[in-house]
Amino acid sequence: MRTLTGLAALIAWGIGAGCASMETPPGGPPDAAAAVLLRVVPDTGAVNVRPRTALFQFDEVIAERQGSGKLADLFLISPSDGAPDVDWDRKEIRVRPRRGWLPNTTYTVTLLPGLTDLRGNVRAEGATVVFSTGSTIATSQVRGIVFDWVAGRVAPDAQVEAVARPDSTVYVGRTDSTGNFVIRNIPGGDYTVRALVDANRNRALDPRELWDSLRVTVGDSARVELLTHPHDTNPPRIDRVVVRDSFTLRVTVDRPLDPAMTVDASVFTLVGEDSTPLAIVAARPAQVYEREEAEREKSRADSIARAAPPRATGEPPVKPPDPLAAPIVAVAPSRPSPIAEIIIVVSRPMRPGASYRLRAALLRGIMGTARASERVFTLPEAPKAPTPAGGAPPPGAPPVPPVPPPLSGR
Repeated sequence: MRTLTGLAALIAWGIGAGCASMETPPGGPPDAAAAVLLRVVPDTGAVNVRPRTALFQFDEVIAERQGSGKLADLFLISPSDGAPDVDWDRKEIRVRPRRGWLPNTTYTVTLLPGLTDLRGNVRAEGATVVFSTGSTIATSQVRGIVFDWVAGRVAPDAQVEAVARPDSTVYVGRTDSTGNFVIRNIPGGDYTVRALVDANRNRALDPRELWDSLRVTVGDSARVELLTHPHDTNPPRIDRVVVRDSFTLRVTVDRPLDPAMTVDASVFTLVGEDSTPLAIVAARPAQVYEREEAEREKSRADSIARAAPPRATGEPPVKPPDPLAAPIVAVAPSRPSPIAEIIIVVSRPMRPGASYRLRAALLRGIMGTARASERVFTLPEAPKAPTPAGGAPPPGAPPVPPVPPPLSGR
């Protein structure tokens, strides 16, 4: 009996040792390399295939949980019937559409960058396989760029859909870090293309999320620009008034304004606590006002440079600027961005500690809804001046009047 017990223990030890040998042995240099993709099945370009799954095989074990997300977040199947089914098996990942592969259809299965192995190493590259369950592979494509229109910048990692008309087949893609996307291997025809800034990554449009869509006819290819924004039908109102100085206010609205709306001094009125109006000499979208300020500063700097005395003989020449060091011009939407902030300049200084009421006769949002709006704000109290070392200023000494900021007159 004792012999049998010892034999059982020896067998158990052997099994455990065999299982342990499947893992990377301890010691040695740490593994800092991301997982390498060894093969994908089916092969790219395969036709007349009907696989149970698309297989992605790696050289090491992939983490089943990917940070705060799921493995399914890293895969796109186009055309799509929703989030794909994803099966994890250590070094292999199998993906398939929820309702199976359609007949006579070209499929693009994409692994997005960001896949993590067990040691936390992240793949910077993605991978794509294209195959057909029919006899041909579709070759048309739609490409373009997606913007966060209100912010005036590109929208990376946005979800893009090309919905075929009239059968509503949904082909999908995602923007890269520059806001660009391409949805390849689709049939030519008429499509509705929609971009969604999917903040919670649930692959669905939720309230207040940014989106845009347009219709396009795809021959060999088509290019589009999508300007995402919140589709809120509530009219905008004044949300906040910040005092920049005694002559200048920065006004923020709670919903962006239609960029075609005329924003000038006629839109606003400003009255004090005693209902005395204070004349507004300028009102401009903040981006316009700040651009004008930058142009004035550049003009002043150029004037100073031109007025500088000539360089003395023998001084080394000024080194020309390096063209490679020039700043890269950011990509901007082709249409002016909606207005989120407004700069207002008044004719005389506002009184510290006093309250004022700012009223907008009409504010029109991106969706066309409009209304009047007003906001009461109070200037901060003026700081107490320190007593000079030589004593208090003489009684009756006139205060130094503030100087209003310059205006371009436009």
